[in-house]
Amino acid sequence: MQTHVWHMPASYRLHFPIVLITGYGSVRTTVRAMRLGAINYLSKPCSISDIVTALTAAEFTNASDQSAARQPVEVPSLRQQEWEVIQRALAQNAGNVSATARQLKLHRRTLQRKFA
Repeated sequence: MQTHVWHMPASYRLHFPIVLITGYGSVRTTVRAMRLGAINYLSKPCSISDIVTALTAAEFTNASDQSAARQPVEVPSLRQQEWEVIQRALAQNAGNVSATARQLKLHRRTLQRKFA
């Protein structure tokens, strides 16, 4: 993860909310991004509504302070994220389990076990 811009002195940085979107989400990079000032961390695939929600959740304090207020972010569990990705893919494939398994690069039986 390239974070060299975040290491600039605070006086040089612009003060706006940062939402990190990545295809390689891990706990380590999530913690690092949040410590460096990201207000949210989304892993792909994410929808436009997820991005808009993450950006609108950031509220700025008064103009003299100009720092983003940190709001507690409820991070869904890995199981919940997996379930949401499967449900999104299943909807895209009109409920076809075999096509969904191919799209997600899973064996059909493995996908069916996740529904149990």
